[in-house]
This record gives sequence, structure tokens and C-alpha cells, in this order.
Amino acid sequence: METDVLDEIAAWLDGLDAAALRALLLEAAVRDEGFCQRLQLRAAVAAQPGLAQLRALLLPSVRWHGYSVYGDDDADALVGRIEDAVGMLEARISDGDPALIGLIEEVIGEAESAIAEIHDSDDLYTAVQALHSIHLRACIALRPDGEVLGRELLERQLDDGWGFRADPLEDYAAALGEKGRAAYWQAVEAAWAALPALTPADRLLPRDRRRSMLERIMEGRVKASGDADAVIRTLARNLSAYDRFMALAEFCQAHGRLDEALQWADEGLAAFDPAGAYPLVNFTIKLLLARGDHARAEVLAWERFVRQAGCRAFMELMQLADAIGRRDALREKAFALLWSAVRAEEAKPAETRHRWAGRARDPLLEIHLEEGDADQAWEVFQGGPVSVRLWRQVAELRGRSHPDEAIAVYRRLLPHAVEAGTHRSSYEEAAAVVQAIRNLRAAQGRLRMFGEELAGIRLEWKRKRNFMKLLEVL
Repeated sequence: METDVLDEIAAWLDGLDAAALRALLLEAAVRDEGFCQRLQLRAAVAAQPGLAQLRALLLPSVRWHGYSVYGDDDADALVGRIEDAVGMLEARISDGDPALIGLIEEVIGEAESAIAEIHDSDDLYTAVQALHSIHLRACIALRPDGEVLGRELLERQLDDGWGFRADPLEDYAAALGEKGRAAYWQAVEAAWAALPALTPADRLLPRDRRRSMLERIMEGRVKASGDADAVIRTLARNLSAYDRFMALAEFCQAHGRLDEALQWADEGLAAFDPAGAYPLVNFTIKLLLARGDHARAEVLAWERFVRQAGCRAFMELMQLADAIGRRDALREKAFALLWSAVRAEEAKPAETRHRWAGRARDPLLEIHLEEGDADQAWEVFQGGPVSVRLWRQVAELRGRSHPDEAIAVYRRLLPHAVEAGTHRSSYEEAAAVVQAIRNLRAAQGRLRMFGEELAGIRLEWKRKRNFMKLLEVL
């Protein structure tokens, strides 16, 4: 609701007496069950019930029961009830009862369980953050046992799936004290000691969120200590994914231990399929270049290109080729591989090719388009089938020197663009194709010819009313 509307309502309410306000609230409560429940809860809490009674009131109020048939109002109502709970719990801190902390934790647990189920949970996330803030304030004010709190904070951090407890030591420093901090780290060490070491053979194990959090805690601690050997031992406790080897290699490289960096990278590539470890392959190539091992860097770069022979892989290969002075040789070798794929595909009967499958000519065409080589791109395009998704780029590049040929490509593309627009209920792309034709005709000084072409287009697709509307401005 707009701020000025709320201000207008507030000004009107200021002029009402207590009886009128009471009548207005009761009328709203009768009409809105959720509002009635919130008023009922506030009335009950105003009677200052004990914590057991308060618990019985608050936990059901912050529990998510799922969407109703009326839409998303239930989610908004839940956020409102959590915000009410924040105020009620905050008001009880001054009572001085440390047991309030346990109740706040229960309320947080109920509220957090709804985050995964509510589609747009930004407001809910903010409300739960407010609950965590109240928990912190309560711990500082009520001074629970620091050692117990330290151990509990670790457990809550390990179970945190939403990032509310990212750094409890810093947040709760005033409540923990030295004994609490020591208890936290003792609990970390004990949990760490209980973790089994993981190897590449464990790659299929399901992700363990608690383990991942504990690893981040321990890795952060040993990195802060400055003991590089301890960091390596800690990182090497989990080698179940290629990125763990990469983290070790990157750490060793950053600390000038290049031989160890390459050893970890090589072990990772030996343990995992390079096709699924693209970042590690890239890292290893750069590391080999830094060490001056050009021959092996070329081997890895070529293998990378063969696995994913496309425009991106070609450009990466050329970066390597430039670095080692082998551009001409590797370019020729790469094009030979790509053209061999074209010959193999085009030797097959046309009916065996799927309509929407990529074409072997696509990488060659994309490379020439990327390099801005209009003549080579046109030669590849004219020589055999290429994917429709590339036609517009071909026409744009060809249109700079051969507008009539570009217009012919646009005319071939137009039926595909109209068909795609029919499926998407949006004809902007098709209209853009017609606009491109107009621009080329205008540059030729042949807008009268475009008018005739546009009339033909209108006649051919006159049943596409939304498309026709877009053409009205041309």
C-alpha cells in the first residue's frame, strides 16, 4: 500500500476515540480470521503468562500449515505472526529468565521450517532474521552458561541451511566469553576428528551439509593460523570431488609451492573425468604455462578441444597457441578436425539427422562469425546445413558488403521466426527480421521495393494478428 494512503488512514485514526477504535478492530476481526487470531494472541500474551503458557501460544502461531485455496495471503499472515512473536519475545527479555532462550530457539525452528515451502520467502527470511536477533539479545542479556552456549551454537551452525548463523563466534562474543569460545572450538575439534577421510572413490556419496559447514569452519581456522602444511592436511581430508584437488593446487600455487600444486592438479585429473572437470583442466594448463612446460600444456589444451570441439574451445586453444608461438599449426590442426566432422556428418543420409540437432558446420561458422570473417562465414554457410539459430548473425555480417544476399537469408529465416513466435506467443524476433530487411533496403535507397516485400509478408501471415500489429510501425 502507498505511503500517502497509510498516512491518510493514520491521520483519520488519530481522530477516533477509544470506543470507535475498539469497534473498528472488532469489525475487522470478524471479517478477517487471521487478524482475529493475531489479536487473540496479543490479548493472551498481555496477561503475562508463564513461559510454558507462552510456548503453547507462540509455537502454533508461527507454524506453517501450507497454502490455502485463497492464494498467498497465508504466507503474508505467517510473516505477520512471526513479527508479532518477535515483539512478544523481546518484551520478555527483561523478566530475566534464561529459559526464554530455549523458547526463542523453538520458535526459530518452527519459523525456519516454512522457508523451503513458501515460494516468495524474502519477507519471511527477514522476519526469521529478526528472531535470530532477539536470540542474540537474549543471550547477551540473560547470560546463559558460556560453555553450553558455545557447544549449542556450533550445533545450530552445522544445521543451518539458510545462512543465519554464518559467524556465531563474532556475533555472540559478548555472551560467550573466553570459556564459551574455548568450548566452541573444542566441539569443532571433536566433530572434525570424527569425520572420515574421503577419497575419489567416495564421489557418489550424497552431499553432507553438516560436513561441508564443518570443513569451512576448520579450513578457515587453519588458514588464519598461517600454517600452510596444516591447511593442506585439512583440505586433503576430503578428496571426493575434482574441485577439492583444485583448491589444494590453488592454495599451493598461492604459497609458491608449484611442484605440489602441479602434483595435486595431476592427481585430480587422473582421478576424475576431465570432461567434467573443465575448471581443473584450465587451471592445470595455466600452471604448466607458468612453469614453462609448453609441450604438456599443448597436449592438455588439444585434448580439451577434442572433447568439446566448438567455438569457445577453439578460442581457448588459440589463446594457448599464441602463448607458445604455435598459432598457425594448431589453427590448421583444429580446422582439419572440424572439417572432418563436417564430411562425416554430411556423408550420412539427410533423413537420419534430427531436425533440431546442431550441425557439424556450426562450430566453423561460429568461429568465423566471432572473428568477423564475412567471406569465410559465407562460404561455410553456403556449403551445407547450419543451425537456424546462426542465420541471423550470418545475415548481419553479410549485409555489410552484400545486402541482397543478406536479405535472402533474412527471408529464409522469417518463417522460422514466425513459427517460433507462435509457440512463444511473441513475435518480436520475427518483427526484428522484417526490420532488418527494411534497414538494408533503406541503405540501398529502395524503400519502395521494401513496401512491396512488406505487402507480401502481410498477405502470407495475415492470420497472425499479433505479428501484424508489430508490422504496423514499419
